[in-house]
Amino acid sequence: MLETLAWAVADAFMQVGVYVGLMLVFFGWLQWRTGERVTQVLQRHRHWAPLVGALLGVTPGCAGALLVMPLYARGVVPFGAVVAALVATMGDSSWVLIAFNPQLALGIHGLLLITGILTGYVVHALGISPSVRLRDAGDDTAGSGSCC
Repeated sequence: MLETLAWAVADAFMQVGVYVGLMLVFFGWLQWRTGERVTQVLQRHRHWAPLVGALLGVTPGCAGALLVMPLYARGVVPFGAVVAALVATMGDSSWVLIAFNPQLALGIHGLLLITGILTGYVVHALGISPSVRLRDAGDDTAGSGSCC
């Protein structure tokens, strides 16, 4: 029984890992192919960011959220895009639901997409963003353990 469980876990890990890897390779290739045009469009049209974040987030697996986070860290998209992606995603549990009941999965993903878009735009409109403080060498609290 333990061997069967180990094989199932390894098989699931390989299937999910390959999909996430392929999605990241695809978007890496897209960025390489288009240069910085995609990120420049997102920077110029920040009002699209929650929609783009939710669309990336609703894709099965975690690749969409993994793509939005570096864009936020680089200042390309606002925090509303991150919230939209994280609200819209089901992560790897999407695969289980798709295999179990594709129609139900489609309905839930549609609901998550709408919820992610709305939540992302609310966060964006309210200007909600985590408080990030950069530490410099002269900061007395550097190393105190507080991050915000």
